[in-house]
Amino acid sequence: MFDCPKCLGKLEEKTTENIKVDVCWVCEGMWFDKGELDKVLASDSKNFKLIDLGSKEFDGKEMSEMAEELDKKIGKCPHCSEQMIKKPYEENKSVNVDVCPKECGIWLDGGEIHSLRNRTEVNRRAKIKESKDARDLMFDGIFYKIFGSKKQQ
Repeated sequence: MFDCPKCLGKLEEKTTENIKVDVCWVCEGMWFDKGELDKVLASDSKNFKLIDLGSKEFDGKEMSEMAEELDKKIGKCPHCSEQMIKKPYEENKSVNVDVCPKECGIWLDGGEIHSLRNRTEVNRRAKIKESKDARDLMFDGIFYKIFGSKKQQ
């Protein structure tokens, strides 16, 4: 069991989207070993499952004041104890995450997982479907103008 990088809590291993992550039950922060966060977010965005860790969704709502303070704090990697670097997450630049300089993984403060769960893949698929539906409607309209009837399905 690792120490939390930001508070006095301990990290407890939980499984989400078939991936084991370490969660602090005190500050609701989450540690993802290298590559795990991308896998969780990709899986989550395909099927709209909530990230379920045997508790309420880790949205950080209960932790708002504490989360603001902890977000400012420089954490230490739970694996190598190096001071982490705060930087924008590559897939969503509006969210700053704590990254181990030795690339052990990524720390998300309480609530940041909620901000990253932006459903990118689902939104992309919805836009493709919308544009396909629009093309189909346009084609139906052109077909009707040319042939005077709706095309057969």
